Amino acid sequence: VMAKKRSDPKCFSKGVKKAIKKLDKGTQQLVKQDPTSAWTKKILGIGQKNTPKSQKADENARGNQQSLRALLTKKENIRILVIGDGNFSFSASLIELLKGDATNLFATCYDSEEVLKKKYSDAGENVERVKDAGGTVLYEIDCRRLGSYPLLDPPYDFVIFNFPHVGLGIKDQGDNVAANQELVSAFLANAAPLIHADGSVCVTVKKGPPYDAWGVAKLGVRVPGLRLKTGMEFSPSLFPGFVHRRTAGE
Repeated sequence: VMAKKRSDPKCFSKGVKKAIKKLDKGTQQLVKQDPTSAWTKKILGIGQKNTPKSQKADENARGNQQSLRALLTKKENIRILVIGDGNFSFSASLIELLKGDATNLFATCYDSEEVLKKKYSDAGENVERVKDAGGTVLYEIDCRRLGSYPLLDPPYDFVIFNFPHVGLGIKDQGDNVAANQELVSAFLANAAPLIHADGSVCVTVKKGPPYDAWGVAKLGVRVPGLRLKTGMEFSPSLFPGFVHRRTAGE
């Protein structure tokens, strides 16, 4: 989760500085980028009690799930822009969180309406659910050119892109990673101007190779005006009806 940069950086204590030196250079950069974020405190162990590892794991799992849902329900009348929603099942799942009123929900996909319905058999039903709840559905929205679509109508509280992928079937892993890093970087740079001062840009990616090599957090802090706010597990069960579909339509 990325947010606008703060203008009031805090200084670290001597003990925390020692802890930072033990981190790899990439993580050090992220920590120094926003020393007061929950993510930074978690990495450095600030404010954590000496509890058994198993208990910490359980507490972290519960905390992540609660935070993920709370992120979109913290306040009322939030404006949400969902990018690259494939079959629109994530946007449709948000209707329940929004208490049936999707007036401030803008759901988009990269495909044309015709191509979308050919790729995803359940897309039509999800689109109708969003529209019936008052949401806006937009087709042929390129995450790399968000500033060129007047209908998007910013600013937003949240701009969300779940599981971005170029979907080009690139076999060489190095080229694949580079292509997806370029996609995510372009999205973050285009999304940053669309959120207000307290808004957030959320990107969900899979764990493990080759996704870990994308370095999404590092890509985010390189975008002028953005900082790393926090990181959390994505639990599909918190969004009933959401079904992740691959870019190729499988």
